[in-house]
Amino acid sequence: ADIDNYFSKYREHKLISYIKKIREEQGIAYDAVPAATGCIEIKRGKVIIDPQCDASKISMIDSRWTEESFRTFVRLLNDFYRQTKFKDFYTLHRGLYDIAETRLNTILVDLNAEWFKSMFGEGPENTIVVASLCNGPGNYAFNGITKGEKRGIVIGCSTDKEGNPAYSRFLITVIVHELLHHYTNPCLAQYWSQIDSASQIIYPHVKEKMAKLAYGSTNSTMIEWFNNLLTIMYFKDNPNRGFTATHLTAWRQHEGFIWMERSMTFMEHFRNHRNLYSTIKDFMPEIVSFVNYTASDFDNVLKEYDNKEPYITDIFPISNSILPLGIDTIQIRFSKPMFGAYGIRPLDDKRISPPYTDYQPFWKDKYTFCIILDRSKLEKGKTYGFKLNRAFFQSEKTYPMKEDFPYTFKMPDEYIHPVSNNIFLDYMLLFKYEYMRVILIFSLFCILALNVMSKSHSSPERCDSVITVIDSLAFNYPVERISFMLDGKLVHHSVIFKEGRQLYKFVNGFMDPLDAIKHFGEKYRNGLLMYKKEESDESK
Repeated sequence: ADIDNYFSKYREHKLISYIKKIREEQGIAYDAVPAATGCIEIKRGKVIIDPQCDASKISMIDSRWTEESFRTFVRLLNDFYRQTKFKDFYTLHRGLYDIAETRLNTILVDLNAEWFKSMFGEGPENTIVVASLCNGPGNYAFNGITKGEKRGIVIGCSTDKEGNPAYSRFLITVIVHELLHHYTNPCLAQYWSQIDSASQIIYPHVKEKMAKLAYGSTNSTMIEWFNNLLTIMYFKDNPNRGFTATHLTAWRQHEGFIWMERSMTFMEHFRNHRNLYSTIKDFMPEIVSFVNYTASDFDNVLKEYDNKEPYITDIFPISNSILPLGIDTIQIRFSKPMFGAYGIRPLDDKRISPPYTDYQPFWKDKYTFCIILDRSKLEKGKTYGFKLNRAFFQSEKTYPMKEDFPYTFKMPDEYIHPVSNNIFLDYMLLFKYEYMRVILIFSLFCILALNVMSKSHSSPERCDSVITVIDSLAFNYPVERISFMLDGKLVHHSVIFKEGRQLYKFVNGFMDPLDAIKHFGEKYRNGLLMYKKEESDESK
């Protein structure tokens, strides 16, 4: 708000219109602007081109700049600086900038500067770190044109609840990434002619994903690949709480650098032969060979990548179906062993509510994720749904799903039992079942009555009464299509295997046979336990 209030009256300044012009005509945006920062300085109240910088070579920093456009930009920037009295604005907000510097320095203390020296022969001690407060979370690196000129990184920020600059502990990955550009860019530039052709083969396969990351050329794509590779190597040697080299590799692959896992495997040769390669510069000829081989084998790279990301191979009940009676668990099976985390979010369609439940979702095994529903809290005829957040459903190697997975189901309009496609048969079978239940209860009553009568007429020395309990029912109807109700409540049923278990098969059950025996026992005390004989298809 302060920026808008202070500078809004200068919105018609020539600098603003010129920036729009070179953005449209030369594509000067994103990293092209901070890339030129190393050649600009403020001296004696003026914005000037650094005397040590040869403006005629500005295109060596970024090809979008020309000497003419750069000189015009600096001239107009100086005029804007003076007319707006920018220094006064800066001084007024000095306290805010101090907060940013202090908080950013708390992140920098964790940086292992010696690692840079061991990998490249020099450390980052002379690198300028710029805290950027008006560019959102964007981060960039800048270099001078020749060795010895100033170099630095531009670090964006978020804000805390008071509106002050805030930095996440994960920012260390960004800082390492941006610092490494000062080392990796010159290395790759030196050998670019030897990998140019291979890069032209690789780029079309990843062009669409690179565009989303604002890497709009073959050159910028390969620069970022190499820089990301060294960033992951840093965190492999310097583990950080909250993320690993394995996680970073999967992340970069998903972004579009789909040969990153191959790259990390190849760099083990560098790590294992440090006696031959003291720095990355010494290993560059081998990296060139790796890039050329990767390009020639990119069809296999694509196949490998397609098989890395987990996907759903089975789900029951099927999405967008009516939830079957008797089913209260959604089971989702994945193509690969999973990491064990999960994330569930409401659907974007606000008309579809998530299925409220008091039960915690869980992983049944490394492949199967289960969501237990509470049917008593779900309304008849209503549609429920949710989405599986792709970022949380990761394989053991931390590769996430390609996209979120939406899931919906509808509750039945009415609880009609048993369930089949023939309404007449349904009601006939329901009547038959209720009739048999009445007969069963009446039989038990008669047995008990006879037992009492026999006890009252027999001698005290004799008591041989027998009570018979019927614990199974037979139907001439496919058991798979029947749901059971007892006193108006759905009975959870499963299968039990008795002697000769090979003669029986699973029928409409919810649990493993051994678990059924363990939980319910052979007398079916807590519900109907069902089995079916293979040879006769007789259901009991």
